[in-house]
Amino acid sequence: MRYSVRYDRYEMQQTYSSFEYLPILLADHGHAWTLACIREFNRHWSMALEGIQSDSTVPLRALLGDPSDAREQVLQLAVRYDL
Repeated sequence: MRYSVRYDRYEMQQTYSSFEYLPILLADHGHAWTLACIREFNRHWSMALEGIQSDSTVPLRALLGDPSDAREQVLQLAVRYDL
C-alpha cells in the first residue's frame, strides 16, 4: 500500500477573455491539500482513494451572489484494471 500527501498553492489570472471590462473577476488563487492511498491487489487490479480540500478566492463568485472565498472538498475512489 502506498500513501501520498501533497500541498499546492496556485494562482490564475485570465489573460484573454471576451469579458474584458472586469478581467480581475476571472482571477483565482488559493491552496489545496491532497491525501491519497493506493493499493495494488495484483498485476491487473488496483484501487486509489483520494481526498482533496481546496481553499480558494474567486472574485467572480461575489458578482454571482456567493462569497468570494470557498472551501471545497472532494473524495473519490478509482478502481483500475490494466491489461
